[in-house]
Amino acid sequence: MKSNLFNKYKFPSNKTKEDYVLWLKLSKNFVLWRRLDNQLSGSTFQKLKDAFIVYNKYLKFNFLKSLVFTIILSSNFLIKRYL
Repeated sequence: MKSNLFNKYKFPSNKTKEDYVLWLKLSKNFVLWRRLDNQLSGSTFQKLKDAFIVYNKYLKFNFLKSLVFTIILSSNFLIKRYL
């Protein structure tokens, strides 16, 4: 990463997690997201299904815990999008 970026995006004054906050700021400003009608991630049902699979298969959560985390994830999405 070029050092002149750190002149514009400085570490916050937090006592902890300052590097994480800096990475969040950088990623928010330098990452682009395109949305296309025919993309796989455009399907809400597919997103929920894949989230459940990540929790259940890859993180090895049981069925109920996977379901709860999927519901929490979708609730956070709805809150962020509509409130």
